[in-house]
Order: sequence, then structure tokens, then C-alpha cells
Amino acid sequence: IKKKNYVNTLRSILPTVSLPPLQNHPDCVFVEDTAVAIGKVAVINRIGHTSRQGEVDDMKVTFQQFGLDITDMRNVSSDATCD
Repeated sequence: IKKKNYVNTLRSILPTVSLPPLQNHPDCVFVEDTAVAIGKVAVINRIGHTSRQGEVDDMKVTFQQFGLDITDMRNVSSDATCD
């Protein structure tokens, strides 16, 4: 119920996409810190916790499929993380 309420709240204020579960990342229910997308631009974040870093690659592919212009912070700075 908590997830459903969260998704419904998001959908009431902005476009929201639900993706299939990531089998390799079962803790990845919400991916709000893997990237920031505004309009046609997505900034891919570097996740600090090693167990979650693979989530970012999956989200990058999704953003590419949507045709967004992508800046990948993992290629810009090794110090920048988002947790």
C-alpha cells in the first residue's frame, strides 16, 4: 500500500513510468536517486553504495530508449555520488 500511495502521489503531479522489476536488484523499488530527468535531459548519478550501482546502468538504457539526452556523472567525476 505504501508503494501504491507513493506512485499515485507522484502521478498526480508529474508523468510517471513504472518499469518491470530488476531481477538483479531486488531492493530497487524506487529509482529516484539513479538519475534526474527534466524534459528531454537526464543526468545519470553515481550511486555510492556498491550494491546499488548496477541499477544505474539499467536506468541509463531506459532513458536511452526514451530518446533523452544523457549526461553520465560517472564519466564526469569520480567524487560525485548520490545516495
